[in-house]
Amino acid sequence: MAALRPFFVGRDAELAALLRLWEGGGRLVSVTGPAGVGKSSLLDAFEAAIDVGEVRVLRVDASELPDAASLLDSIRHALKMSLPPESVVPRGLATALDAQPTLLILDNLEHLVGAMTPLLTQWLENAPELQLLVASRVSLRDPVEQRLALDPLNDLQTERAIFLHHLRGRAPVIAQSLEDDRKLDDLLALLHGLPLALELAAARCALQSVEEVQARLRQGYAIDSASGESPRRSLRASMEASYELLPDEARTALVQLCVFADGFEARDAEGVLDVDGDPLALLERLYDHSLIVR
Repeated sequence: MAALRPFFVGRDAELAALLRLWEGGGRLVSVTGPAGVGKSSLLDAFEAAIDVGEVRVLRVDASELPDAASLLDSIRHALKMSLPPESVVPRGLATALDAQPTLLILDNLEHLVGAMTPLLTQWLENAPELQLLVASRVSLRDPVEQRLALDPLNDLQTERAIFLHHLRGRAPVIAQSLEDDRKLDDLLALLHGLPLALELAAARCALQSVEEVQARLRQGYAIDSASGESPRRSLRASMEASYELLPDEARTALVQLCVFADGFEARDAEGVLDVDGDPLALLERLYDHSLIVR
């Protein structure tokens, strides 16, 4: 089955906010959110909507890049720099980025945030007409950063539209039969407003009934893409990767917070967290990693 292009709907407010940050001259803008929430799709819509004029737009996907050196080399290729890879240094890239007004978009940066944030700050200092747009599960925690937090969808009509859009691409007859079927709402409630989860569940419903998919979710089975596809297509793998990015004390806090099935207040969290340090500081760290939302 061929993969469908992302279906962008229900994010008009977030797109408008991102456009305002761009038009206002934001130097370092981040789009953060949990795995599968639609950060890359928002970047796609943003690129399609902006009037770039004389601004050079470069986009690099860091999802499959193992380290900062690989990312720097990918940026070099995007800039069409003639330097051989071993000669690439941040200073040379900063000079190239300053050659003309530039918007550099870095997607899926979460695993490289620690290594890249100081370099990005340095580039902004050395290239006055450079704007950076970063998509990441993890906030850069930089004073210059303007953060747009992308939360899961919270509109049943939008979630239904996304689900049915993907199901039509695989099983149009089944999709038509479910258009007015309210039992679909119970399944959607288990997907927590994540566009990737909606897409993956739609693919599963081309093979199984809504009730069967819903039952497997309630039994704790994950709905993921076919084996061999990118780990980015697996919610389980993405969540495991997000967990690995946390410091030890934040991992402990996240596990302890699992006692809350339907959300919690900060004061309730303080009552259950048995950790060293300030519980509120740990909540802030989990928020910065997009593992809890407000």
